[in-house]
Amino acid sequence: MILLSSKLSNILRAGRRCELLEPSIRSVQSVHLKLQNFLRCDPEYRGAGMKAGSQKEVDVWLEFAADPIRLRRVAQSVRQLMLAPEELQPEELQQVGFETEVEAPEGALLTRLHRVRERSSAIVQARKAQAMKACGALSCEVCGFDFAQRFGQRGLGFIECHHRQPLSLLEPGSKSRPADLALVCANCHRMLHRGKPWPSIEELSALWKARST
Repeated sequence: MILLSSKLSNILRAGRRCELLEPSIRSVQSVHLKLQNFLRCDPEYRGAGMKAGSQKEVDVWLEFAADPIRLRRVAQSVRQLMLAPEELQPEELQQVGFETEVEAPEGALLTRLHRVRERSSAIVQARKAQAMKACGALSCEVCGFDFAQRFGQRGLGFIECHHRQPLSLLEPGSKSRPADLALVCANCHRMLHRGKPWPSIEELSALWKARST
């Protein structure tokens, strides 16, 4: 357990700004104690485990204990984010309209990584080019809103992109393709990232249509 705690501590303290962390934050000892909190949730553990844990450990255990494959995928994505945190910081999330505490299947850290993928300029431009070639316009795949049609020259070429699959469902190290992105307006994008679990494009579109009739 100590060896695991040491490896996890190194990952959590890696990346930009790690030098700003107090020595006690994410230290081997603190990570070890946090892992001990999960023992009280394990029915196969013969001891009592740490009794000072919170409901959050219980929630995490209940969500992942019976799904080790998904747990492995989520852990891989978190590790990828922690080792490359310079790509997108919390303040940048707020600038693009996503709070760091947004509720999602993969949690705030993976939501950050999710946004990194969505903001990749090359894949976004490729997806927009596909839509223009196929439809001649960039309209929201949920509600049909077209920024250029509504705002003229100011809205020309503008639309947001949403990654269709939560990162918790992707294979570790998988690469995104233009087909993995959906074109959506800002309002629908917020709704796609709200709640647990995230709705699919089709589910949100059906809800919008049902409320529009």
